[in-house]
Formats: sequence, C-alpha cells, structure tokens
Amino acid sequence: SEVRCIVLDGVTLWEEADFFRTQGVDCRPLNALDKFNAGVIAQDPHYVAIDALLKKYDFRVTHQSGCRCIAAVDSLSRIVSMFSFKVLDQVLAYISAAWPTDATIVRREMLAGLAEFVSRFGEGFPVMPFAAQLQDKHPSAMLYEFQGRMNGRATARSAFNRMNRYVFCGVLVDSYNKGMPKNRKLTLNWTPEKEAE
Repeated sequence: SEVRCIVLDGVTLWEEADFFRTQGVDCRPLNALDKFNAGVIAQDPHYVAIDALLKKYDFRVTHQSGCRCIAAVDSLSRIVSMFSFKVLDQVLAYISAAWPTDATIVRREMLAGLAEFVSRFGEGFPVMPFAAQLQDKHPSAMLYEFQGRMNGRATARSAFNRMNRYVFCGVLVDSYNKGMPKNRKLTLNWTPEKEAE
C-alpha cells in the first residue's frame, strides 16, 4: 500500500534520465557485515539466532580477523542455510574448545570444512573428545595441508563447494586419527549424492 520513491519536479526528460543513471554512483552495496548488523538490529530471526550463538561462545563479527573475531560472517549464514543452526552451534563449540585464541580457524574454508565434519560426525561426537584430540593440531598447519591437497585450486569464493568441504573435512579426520588406536579412528567416505552448490 506504500512505496518509497523520489519525485523529481521541474526537470527535463534528459535530466531525469541522467539522475536515474547516476543516483547510485556514490552508494556502495551493503557488505556481509553490514547486512548482519542491520539484520540483528531489525530483529530478523535468522541473524538474531546467529548473533545469540556468537555470544554463547564469546565470538564477535568484525571487518578484520583476530582472536575470537569472525570476519567471514557470510559463512555463518551459509552454514545455517546448507546445514542447520545445530551444525553452526557445534562448529562454534568445537572452535571455542579446541582453538579459542586462533584466528586462522575462522577462515571461510575452515568454517566450511568444520561444518562438513559436524554434519558427518557431529551427532555422536561430543565437543570435549574433539578438542582433546585436536587442540594441539595447529589450524595454520591444517590450512597448509588443505591447500596442498587442493593443488592451489582452493579460494575463499569456492570454500563451500562440495569438494573443498570434503577435502578439509578429510584433513580434520586425518588430524584426529593421528595417534588413535585403529578401533577408534574415524572413517570418511565419499557420498555421491548430488546437492545444489
């Protein structure tokens, strides 16, 4: 019943067209952090729920990564849309327990791989055993291993494609299995089901 508009009065057709052409020149599109902050303030249930999980584990979103800071805020929404809020909750719980002061683990590709790990093993995989086995494995070393396995094909833009998620999940599984007895090792199987990327 209502719409916001700009009414131009007393201008020629040329001036109106020129205004239309240039009205967005000095505007920049909202980035992921702007959308997140606006969503929280606007009480959008999706963003409010993500914000509650971040507060639960003492994380905050910022433009720059750092200790307990997540710059890849769009990855949090992506995890929820691809998996669930429950998966995001466990991803943040794993990070908080195993690497509470590390800034590397909250990179986009690592968040995506952790979400894949949780979706495959999380239901029967409590936080403390995960943290106990992996807290001494440096996220930067795991990232290096992941990049090596991807032969330089991994980018932030492709972090959530199926192969990238699977490969980083494999790095996590191998890191977990190192030094574990055979009967307690995790097995990662490729599942060929198709999914939208």
